[in-house]
Amino acid sequence: MSRSLRVTSSLAARLSSRGVYAPQRSFAVYAAARKPDLIQDMYLKSLREYKAPPQKASDAEGHVQKFNPPAPPKSPEETNLANDMKAYEDSVVEIEGQASAGEVQEPEEDYFEDLKHIDGKLSTGETHH
Repeated sequence: MSRSLRVTSSLAARLSSRGVYAPQRSFAVYAAARKPDLIQDMYLKSLREYKAPPQKASDAEGHVQKFNPPAPPKSPEETNLANDMKAYEDSVVEIEGQASAGEVQEPEEDYFEDLKHIDGKLSTGETHH
């Protein structure tokens, strides 16, 4: 048994002294990918060279409406208060149940007539069917 341990230890020593090859990943880069992209370069160059046109104050005239403030409302002092007050004082007061001038007063309807009739029957002793 001691011999098998020695073999194993010597084998382990030899393997550790050698470089163990570990597989590595590598990416293949094709020659076409290394070439510069001409279209992209032209596009980026034209973007860098572009200058926006300067804006003028008159550019917004066709797109924006001018602000016009609304007209202020008339104050009550401007109206003719004296005439309005006189018209109010001259108006006829209408009271419910009274006939106005030139009108015939109709007799008032008794809305509770049916109830009074039923109450009268009950007090005299008649039975309701």
